[in-house]
Amino acid sequence: MKTMQRACEELGENLRKFGTCLPKPKSIINKECCLKPSEKSQKLSKRDLEDLMGVNRPTYKRGRGGAFRQK
Repeated sequence: MKTMQRACEELGENLRKFGTCLPKPKSIINKECCLKPSEKSQKLSKRDLEDLMGVNRPTYKRGRGGAFRQK
């Protein structure tokens, strides 16, 4: 039975296209999966959310002659 690395070396093209034929170890895969949820668990305050949505921005309307005026 051939090893995966030897099979890739014989084909040559697959090794150049995909970099390597060997799968990642499970320890590396688990570390990547563990990092993503911690980023998503970020909590924002109500004020921060309103600032991001643009609720607290000044509003303008068209005045006489087409000039913008603060409402």
